[in-house]
Amino acid sequence: GHTEVSHGIFSTGNIDFFFACPTCHTSDGDDENSCCILSCLNLNMDVWLAPFDFGIRQYVKILFCPSKEDDRFLEVQVSIDRITGEANAWRRINKAFLNDMRKQLLVWRSLDESEQQHYEKLIFSQTAEKGVNPLPE
Repeated sequence: GHTEVSHGIFSTGNIDFFFACPTCHTSDGDDENSCCILSCLNLNMDVWLAPFDFGIRQYVKILFCPSKEDDRFLEVQVSIDRITGEANAWRRINKAFLNDMRKQLLVWRSLDESEQQHYEKLIFSQTAEKGVNPLPE
């Protein structure tokens, strides 16, 4: 909903997603609770922050992994790297982006199970089109 827009809090581009374990290289893969068994959704994108004439662009990585304490829940890790724009303006303006992201996560939590499963199927179908199996073998 934020791709190639020139209004709103932010605009996105170069969006990519895939399933992979960020700690697989440190795990032996034999532990059934390891992240390698429970794949993580990686969502990466370029984000331009409004006001767009400030020229603030950042690279955002969002990682959704099953919680180690309770696999019914996902843990979310967000990494943001400033690419262009003045650093102080980036810090100040980024608060609105982070608040909007937080609101989107709250909306996800408010969906009932059938609605969440609908979106999960969309992700899996897109992943299948890319020729990747997100589920462990």
